Amino acid sequence: MKVELNQYQVTNDCIWQGYDNFVVFEEQTHQIQQDLNLQVDFEKPRFSKSCSVVVLLNYLSLPLNFQTSWNSASLRICADGGATLFLQLCSQQPNLQLKAPEFVKGDLDSINPQVLQQLKQMGTKIIRDSSQDTNDLQKCFHLIYQIQDQHNFQFDLIEIIGGLGGCLSHQFANLNALFEHQQQKPHQLAALVASQNISTILPPGQHEIFAKCGTFCSIVPFASSCRSITTSGFAWNLVGHELKFGKLISTSNRFIESKAKIENTDPVIFTIDFRSN
Repeated sequence: MKVELNQYQVTNDCIWQGYDNFVVFEEQTHQIQQDLNLQVDFEKPRFSKSCSVVVLLNYLSLPLNFQTSWNSASLRICADGGATLFLQLCSQQPNLQLKAPEFVKGDLDSINPQVLQQLKQMGTKIIRDSSQDTNDLQKCFHLIYQIQDQHNFQFDLIEIIGGLGGCLSHQFANLNALFEHQQQKPHQLAALVASQNISTILPPGQHEIFAKCGTFCSIVPFASSCRSITTSGFAWNLVGHELKFGKLISTSNRFIESKAKIENTDPVIFTIDFRSN
């Protein structure tokens, strides 16, 4: 996997059309329903550059390039209460000129009717998934998979805004959703992005990470130990080490080269920290 972090944004010229009718679609289970095809009319994306999805969660921890990432994305989704946050941003910071989300999805327990009505007027589709077996981020991943399956293509990047910070329980749930995504789509990059961090899951294999020299980072095992990991390009490299909670984890490391390499036998969380020391 190749990960570019010098400028964490994706530009594209994907065109999405066909969102003429507002609908609240009730999914009976968390499984993708064939009936959704009848209610949401997609036009297949046309693109010549990288295509990204931005998912906005209900936590105000925005990266500096949020406006660019959001407006240049091919597809924008608010996860439940993220819709309320989106409208607050539009009201409090109108200079951002944010594009409307194509979808809101979740169990809708965090949205009042006024928010839904306002989004209706903006042309956003609302999908209610009342399942309690999945969280709102997992529900959004399911929607993304459905869109990809319908049109036989794959987004290059899924950027999840507000997935870090705030309630620790929510952060664990978001990391679990990210881990599930990595298991299902090991070659599709997804990342939790906040004002101070970017986190992604590196599946077993060889990886190249590009970032500015001096950038701080961490490599932490997830779900179980990483039996062996070898790195280069960092201030403190690992050579066949085992990463395991209660023993060794790699935190507060930093890039000393613009390209670092990681080879790992098991999934790890790779995190970039936006700090100067």
